[in-house]
Amino acid sequence: MRLPMPCTATKKPTGHTSTLRCNVTPSTDDTAAMEQKLKHQRERKARNQRRYYENHKAEQQEKARLRASKNRMLAKQMSLPSLDEYQDEDAGDSSVLRPPEPSSPSDDGSSSTPSPEPSLVSPPSVSGSYITAPLPPSGFSSPSTPSFTSVPSPQSLQFPPFATSDSFRVPTTHGLSYGRTPITMTVVTNIDDWLSLSASRRIAALRRWMLDMEWNWGAIADWPARCTREWDIMKERDTGSVTEWLDESTRKATAGRQIIAYLALVMEGQLPTDVEIFRDLYLQSHQLTGDFYSAVIGLELTLDTVRSQIQMHTARKCSCGKATCRT
Repeated sequence: MRLPMPCTATKKPTGHTSTLRCNVTPSTDDTAAMEQKLKHQRERKARNQRRYYENHKAEQQEKARLRASKNRMLAKQMSLPSLDEYQDEDAGDSSVLRPPEPSSPSDDGSSSTPSPEPSLVSPPSVSGSYITAPLPPSGFSSPSTPSFTSVPSPQSLQFPPFATSDSFRVPTTHGLSYGRTPITMTVVTNIDDWLSLSASRRIAALRRWMLDMEWNWGAIADWPARCTREWDIMKERDTGSVTEWLDESTRKATAGRQIIAYLALVMEGQLPTDVEIFRDLYLQSHQLTGDFYSAVIGLELTLDTVRSQIQMHTARKCSCGKATCRT
């Protein structure tokens, strides 16, 4: 049992009477009273905070949205490794394809190993009345890129069901020469080094591809509505103009299907070990897939309506010389 310290008498230098100071251990009642006082203080502080929030609710919600937006941007920036991190990651994984080291320059100053720059691949070929998104290439087909001794088998890379079985029809009748050679596209139609990329780099490559598509064809979400507006203008024009417009719209839908097929393969192959980075990449691919799928389906439905109108006009054997008319 702890005994209280003895009382000591002190005398102040000012001539006052002496006072007693006792080092007495607080009793149980004193401790309970102190805890109760602290509890009341915390409750009062919480009430004040709630009252302040209710009085400034709109301002506090706006601040919370700004903080959440900054945190999301910071998380996305942290989830995108730098070039050094990519090199460290590739160096630790022997299964990742790496181009051979460039050899020393020759006497004329040129190097014997070409630069590993990705090349543009020609648009997918049209066979019959159907066109499907191509599988990612099993190697580097461009002569400007080094060849590898071994490439992972593409049999393990499968497209989602809607990318293989739900192919969309290319018009071949209705009085228009739909089978013409496509106009040269200004956007990339394939990712040549897809198999050697990590999930983060795949997302980055697809986003660059999407930016090119939006630069050429406008906002992706606006594709269906824009196609409807353009058709209202094109329906009164001649057959050749409508043919070119339909070819361009079909190429737009084809590129959208390719993006969807690639997005289904983002999380296959080399994956990050960090759970948060993995979750962020998965959410990015899921969001992009949903946005693109809605735009492509809307565009294809609009094109089906256009072709139906052209077919009905052709069946009437109208001699107006246009793709369709209002008669």
